[in-house]
Amino acid sequence: MHPSTVDQWRAHLLVASLAATVIQAAVVGALLVFDVPVAFFASAAFRLGAIATIAAAVLLIRGLAAFAFRAALANHFVQLGGDRHETHEPVTLSHHCPRRALVVLHIRLNRKKFDSDLAGDDARCSRASP
Repeated sequence: MHPSTVDQWRAHLLVASLAATVIQAAVVGALLVFDVPVAFFASAAFRLGAIATIAAAVLLIRGLAAFAFRAALANHFVQLGGDRHETHEPVTLSHHCPRRALVVLHIRLNRKKFDSDLAGDDARCSRASP
């Protein structure tokens, strides 16, 4: 398997596991605070709901990461190399990007090459150019 594919799967599994952790915390809270019976959490309806919630969370986070990437691209915090429609185009990201974590997540979720060796902290990706 290609390393970028492995990285893409790893990013998706990270987002899904974080969503599952939030669901588990909600279950523990429901058990302790609201005295919900344990049998409810063993039902097929709860399991299907949990799977749907995890899938929705992955889609939501993908959307937020894409929005952050487009905003960083518009504000010249991200510079693309090559053709914009190419799957494996190299991406250079400024250290000053305010949503850097989400932009990196978008890069990982979409199998883009990430240039972590930046020219310097003081240079934003050619802010003056149109």
